Amino acid sequence: MLAGLALPGLIRLVEDVPFPRVALGVLLVVPFFFTTILMLPARIYTDVHAYQRRARSEAEFNFVADILRQQPGPVLCEDTPLCSAAGKPREYDPFHADQLIRVGRIQPEQLAQLIQSRHFKAIELEWHAAEPMDARPRVHFAGPVMRALFATYQLKARTDNFAVFVPR
Repeated sequence: MLAGLALPGLIRLVEDVPFPRVALGVLLVVPFFFTTILMLPARIYTDVHAYQRRARSEAEFNFVADILRQQPGPVLCEDTPLCSAAGKPREYDPFHADQLIRVGRIQPEQLAQLIQSRHFKAIELEWHAAEPMDARPRVHFAGPVMRALFATYQLKARTDNFAVFVPR
């Protein structure tokens, strides 16, 4: 913004140099690279750490997929790519089911009954390590579903971003 305000004065100064067209071209292009130059060190630092996190996230994803793959039978995945990576069919779509519950087409108790009957041999939820491990409602799982989960399943594995439950 400051370069835009100073530009008319700088153009008048450029008219007196030996190569005014070249100087004007440089004057009109260079200020737009200042923000890039200023942001480059911070961007490099962020990208290096993102690369390191990506490697850790990939290892975590593969670890959870292996656990799901080892469980015989159907699994419920909140993170559907995990089911795909584990070679499990997608029996439950958390986003679609959540919308059906919100509009009243199905009741949360129906999913809770599936969980109480131990239909799923493993249940994977997106659960960050900083969150407490309790039966409070979650984004895609209502209170009755979470209570049924904690009553009939036990925690098998917990990572920084996922929790895997298996029947008791």
